[in-house]
This record gives sequence, C-alpha cells and structure tokens, in this order.
Amino acid sequence: MILRDDVARAARAAVWARAAGMWDGSWRRERCEEILWGIADFFAHLRAGAVEVHGNIPPEVVHPWDCVLDNRYSYIYMYCPGFTIHARGEVPKTAVEAALAELRSRARAAGMVVWNDALIARPAPPDLVGIARGVVRAVRAKLGDLDLAAVVRSEELDAAPVAAALAAIEAGNWVADIHNSRLSIPPRGSGMEVEAYRHAVIARLRDGDEEMDVSIYAAHAPRAMRPAFAAAYAKWYGRLAGFSVERRLEVTWA
Repeated sequence: MILRDDVARAARAAVWARAAGMWDGSWRRERCEEILWGIADFFAHLRAGAVEVHGNIPPEVVHPWDCVLDNRYSYIYMYCPGFTIHARGEVPKTAVEAALAELRSRARAAGMVVWNDALIARPAPPDLVGIARGVVRAVRAKLGDLDLAAVVRSEELDAAPVAAALAAIEAGNWVADIHNSRLSIPPRGSGMEVEAYRHAVIARLRDGDEEMDVSIYAAHAPRAMRPAFAAAYAKWYGRLAGFSVERRLEVTWA
C-alpha cells in the first residue's frame, strides 16, 4: 500500500523516535536488541509498502508528533489519531537487516528530540522541541564551568558514554529525550541541575513543584561533525577518567 506523503513522513519519524528511545542506556542489551529488531522489521515493511491501514486517515495533514510506534503488545504497529498502520505479509530478511543497520547507525538522528510518554517514545511536538533545544543550549553554555563532582554522582559510572554525551552537546550530534514534560517550565540555565546517568547527561529543571527531565545522549556524528566530536570526546574522556581516578584515590586514602 502506498501511503500519503504526510502519513509516510509521520510513520518514518515515529520509527526513528521509537528507536532513539532505546539508546539512553536504561534498557537491558538483550531486550534492546529484541525491540530494535521488531522496529527494523516494521521499518522494512514500511519501506516496501507492505503495510495496511485500519481506520480512516483524516483529510487534514498528519504531523510526525501525531503518530507513535507501539510495541506494548505482542506485535508492533503504528497508532495515529483515527487510524493505525500494520505490517502485512513478509519482507526479505536482508531488508530487515538493512533497516536495523541504519537504525543502529544513529547518524540521521543527530538533533532529534524525543518525547517519552508512559514509556512510549514518539516525535516531540514543536513546543517540546523548542524547550529541549533551549535546554541543550543552556547546558552547552555551562560546559566550561561544569563541576564534575556535582555531575558524576556514581563511582561506578562508565566514562566513555558520558564523555560521548558531553562531546555531542559540544559538537551538535546530540539526541534529547524529554520526560515528565511540564510546558510551563522555561528553558533557562538558572535553576538547572546537570547530572550524568548511565549513557546520558540529564538536565533537570524545576519551577516550584513542577519538574522536567531532559536526557541528552550521543548520536553517531555525521561526517561533517566527526573531527569536532572526536576532539571534544578526547577532552571529556580525559577529564572524566582523571576525575574517576582521583575520586578512587581519595576513597583509598581516607
């Protein structure tokens, strides 16, 4: 089935957002691979036109943030207001493997903002995209004065993915994942806490009783960004590794 152009764009965006939601380090590797394979299988069906629509596509434009790839049940399908998209028939295993390789590359995801709502990652709507980009800019502005003791709370933290996240913020090949979204919180640098957790750098904004978390992690750097990203990564990895050694020595000598 050939989907209308706006529906096909929304479907592709939902696929990438769902895949990006798997990259924050909070999923077990085995489970992550299982879900990514299912996403790739749906992606391959979508590319081949081997899909069917249940319900009625509205005459109005379907936006990327209208659709979500749902895998809470025994199969993956795409939900959009008024209709759903389902894989139909079989596609070659090579097509699924190619889709999986592309999703794993992440390079096309640089600058993406994902909205995690009840464990389902979807493309963020424009208001959340603006807030997330403002948060990333605020974190980037604070990088020169970043207090590693305040950022790194765990002694067991792996320096490599955190260095990659910090380098991505500096170079531009970041992915932002919004949790607990409260749209009334402005993207200000003041009152923002920055913390490293697993594969991500988390910026936490508070305004009274309201709170917003923005997880920032690295996509693969597109070719034009690779030199800047490599230089930033070497710098941050050196700082984090040195800080980790210093902290362990302090504990040993205490």
